[in-house]
Amino acid sequence: MNLTGKIAVVFGGNGDVGSNLIKKLFLNKIDSVYTSFHTNFNNILELKKIYGDKLSFNQVDIRDPVAIQKFIENIQQVDIGINCVGIVDDHSVSKLSFESWNRVIETNLTGTFNTSKYLFEKMKSVKQGRIINISSIVAFQGAFGQSNYAASKSGILGLTKTLAIEGAKYNILVNCVVPGYITSKMIENIPKPVLNNIIQKIPLKKLGVLDDISNAILFLSSDYSNYITGQTINVSGGL
Repeated sequence: MNLTGKIAVVFGGNGDVGSNLIKKLFLNKIDSVYTSFHTNFNNILELKKIYGDKLSFNQVDIRDPVAIQKFIENIQQVDIGINCVGIVDDHSVSKLSFESWNRVIETNLTGTFNTSKYLFEKMKSVKQGRIINISSIVAFQGAFGQSNYAASKSGILGLTKTLAIEGAKYNILVNCVVPGYITSKMIENIPKPVLNNIIQKIPLKKLGVLDDISNAILFLSSDYSNYITGQTINVSGGL
């Protein structure tokens, strides 16, 4: 896929998914990438050493709509916007605090709304663009101790559908990638017996890798998906 001439914004570029995606975007000849981080930015610094001025980054809290608006407005051109930010804070419902509920919802769902809203306005002015959100297989299946996470990722599905309907007349294509169980920091704390049980339930009998997610996002970013909007691509090995 050739993304020459395109400029992407990747929210959450320091995470496993975001940093892997940035590498893949540059491998596919994208002109430049703007990315954000909240606290830790070690991965981004390593990428900056490789890509130099083609990669720009800022500290942005995606829960803050004013900060998001300023970040996006300061970028002259945005062709592709990708929301990679996501957190977990797992507790059974009886032990889940309102603070934990709100933190996950505000980061995963409200944060995706904030970024999508201002990406949408930027793209609307030039009547073209791609917005790609990331949900989770948990949005469809649920998972013990993840009511906050499942709710946030389910909300992203509805948000994506609505944005696609509203964006169609402006040639703004909005889609969602749904990762299954991927080898990453997100699953490090799953006990091995539980993880083995999960793998046995996956039709392909294996975990995915970060490239699987990046490749789906690249497809939705490219001209190969010019007639696709409002869709969910499930990257979960058949779950």
